[in-house]
Amino acid sequence: MVLGKDKVFGIEARSMLEGLRLLWDKGYPEVELECDNALLVEIILAGEALDCHFMELRAIHKLIQRN
Repeated sequence: MVLGKDKVFGIEARSMLEGLRLLWDKGYPEVELECDNALLVEIILAGEALDCHFMELRAIHKLIQRN
């Protein structure tokens, strides 16, 4: 994964998204994800990711909402 010069928040979000995608593609329907960025977790869980300009946050929110 190429990270470039993104800010830490974007890098954490992209890493979280890629990890979730890899696990679900390998057939793991339930995973527990740990993240030390409380703001990132709160944005995703509160549904505020849908209004966010970070594509990664919107994609993470969609992934965790699917069955």
